[in-house]
Amino acid sequence: MPPVIRPPALCEGATIAGNLDILEAVYATVAPPDAPRDGAVQMAVAIDRLSPARAGKLRFLLRAFGSRAFGFLCTGRAIAFASCDDEGRARYLRAMSRSPLADLRTGYAALVRLALFIAYAGDDGAARNRTWERIGYPGPRSDVPELATRAPVTGDMPSTFDAIVIGSGAGGSVAASVLARAGLRVGVFEAGPWADEVANNANSTRLPNSTWSPASARAMT
Repeated sequence: MPPVIRPPALCEGATIAGNLDILEAVYATVAPPDAPRDGAVQMAVAIDRLSPARAGKLRFLLRAFGSRAFGFLCTGRAIAFASCDDEGRARYLRAMSRSPLADLRTGYAALVRLALFIAYAGDDGAARNRTWERIGYPGPRSDVPELATRAPVTGDMPSTFDAIVIGSGAGGSVAASVLARAGLRVGVFEAGPWADEVANNANSTRLPNSTWSPASARAMT
């Protein structure tokens, strides 16, 4: 993979310090060659946007990657992750995925999911990603719709529903639409504040605190 571009504005978070070389090694092992070149930096920014407890767990795991003792625990060889060649790093990660220790398996899943999320959903800062052409994706839409208005809570709103959908993401929104078209009264519930920023942003990787919250990261709390 070509040398990574490190925008100065993004190189100030807690995860960057002492961990960027490890993230670069993970990203280079998992991501395809045509993925965004600054994926490791984007991974660090995403981790910094997690809750302090979750981010702390992942940073601890990243620091462990630099330990030869941790390498021996994972692979039986006293070698740090970044010191391995490409095939060695792949074996290292596979060993983590099969580890009898649950924390290693969940840590593996969290980092690999994030790397792949950035590789295929991220961009180079100019709304371009070379993987999109290869997989036939035209890129984020430019015709961003007007922001949704907040519906007031009134006494006219139903107090009972035939179905309740938790989350309006890729799966929840489709499920709610199918149920509503079938004639059911559907309630869709979301967590967190009103998502004005999400509604006005076509690139999900710029909002990883809203879009990347894998079960593996939650399991490490």
